[in-house]
Amino acid sequence: MRKINKQAPPDDLDKYVRGENPQKFEEIHHSKYYPKLYGECIDALKAEQNNLSGYTEKPLSSGIHIDHFRKQALFNTQNMVFGWNNMIADEHHLGFGADIKDAVVKTSIDNNRLINPVLDDPHHFLTYMDEGIIKPVDGLSKADKDKAEYTITAFNLKHKLLTEKRRIAISLVKTYKSQNLTDEEILGAMKDYGFTSAVEFALSDD
Repeated sequence: MRKINKQAPPDDLDKYVRGENPQKFEEIHHSKYYPKLYGECIDALKAEQNNLSGYTEKPLSSGIHIDHFRKQALFNTQNMVFGWNNMIADEHHLGFGADIKDAVVKTSIDNNRLINPVLDDPHHFLTYMDEGIIKPVDGLSKADKDKAEYTITAFNLKHKLLTEKRRIAISLVKTYKSQNLTDEEILGAMKDYGFTSAVEFALSDD
């Protein structure tokens, strides 16, 4: 998980909300005047996130959807449901990511225990091991450590697929470093692999 620097939403999103006054997000699929809006939102979110899942950093490829960081069932005001800062692109996957979060998080208190990649810097909370395991940063306060641990659990960030992908990324970076490639060259070679935070961890690990 890494910080998402939100950009401006698609122009039509505000026009749609003001013009059609939707109350549920599902209504976006049935807009008479903005039938392509959902796809436009997906494209804009992918661009913001460098085509990576906003939660796992896995490259987005199929089953891409808009997740509400703060669940619609718990935060159901129009400003929250259609708020750009509450929208994050992810893939449908039963093992990790947004789908797991929605099953684990039951209350607004639970939701607020999560690291918010739009508002928080996940690198303050999370780091990695050479084996690809994600863990809380050493020396965190109790509150921040609890937040890190709950986030790892809620998104199942220790799933074996994610762990293996991070392990491979870290191993590749170490191989490239042994071949005396520069950081820029390594980042270029790894740009389509995803898991950028693990790549950066390996680059900084001397």
